[in-house]
Amino acid sequence: MYDLNKSRGIFASSAIFLDCWNELHIHKSKNKIIADKFVDMVGFKYFTGHVQAPTSSVRKWSEETSHPFITNNWMVIHNGVLTNYKQLNQQYCKKNTNPVDTSTIVEMLEKQKGDEVSAIKKTISKLEGTFALLIINKHSKSFYITRQGSTLFFDDNGSFSSTKTGNMVEVPEGRIYKIEVNQFIKVGDFESNSPFLIL
Repeated sequence: MYDLNKSRGIFASSAIFLDCWNELHIHKSKNKIIADKFVDMVGFKYFTGHVQAPTSSVRKWSEETSHPFITNNWMVIHNGVLTNYKQLNQQYCKKNTNPVDTSTIVEMLEKQKGDEVSAIKKTISKLEGTFALLIINKHSKSFYITRQGSTLFFDDNGSFSSTKTGNMVEVPEGRIYKIEVNQFIKVGDFESNSPFLIL
C-alpha cells in the first residue's frame, strides 16, 4: 500500500513490520519513509505501510495524528472521511484530546466487549461516511480489512491496496476479512451506511 500510494503526494508516512518473533514494530515519519532500510534488518518482514496525502488545510506533522493509530489492544489505518466522528468522539474518547477521525475508531474498538470480530462489527456499524480500514489486534496479531465507500483491493497473494493493480479485486462493502498467510477469509458482515452504495 505504501509504494502504490506515494504518487498522491506525501505529507506523512508509516510502516508496520513484523520481526522473527512476530512482534509488531511501527515507524512513522513526516514526508516519506525509507522502508527498505527496515526490511534489510535481520528478521524483519515489511507488512504494510500508509501514505497520507497532503490536505488543503494547514497542518503540522505529529506522531500522535499520524497512522497507525494505537491503543492498548488495537491499531488502525484508515483511508476516507468519517462524517460523524465528532459525535462518536464525545461518546467514546477521553476528554481534552485533539480528535482525528481515525483516533475515534481505535478508541471505539478499545471499549467494545466480546471477540475481535464482534468488536470490529460493533464499531464499524456506527461509522458514517467512507472508510477503508486495516485493523490489527496487537495481542493476537490478527489483521483485518474492511471498507465502506473508500476503495480497497486485494489479490490471491495476500496483497492489498487502495489503488488497483494487476489482478486485484475490490473488497465488497459491508464485509470483514481476516488476513491469513497469502489469503483473505471472510469473517463477518455489517450493514453498510455508504453514501456511494447503489442497490
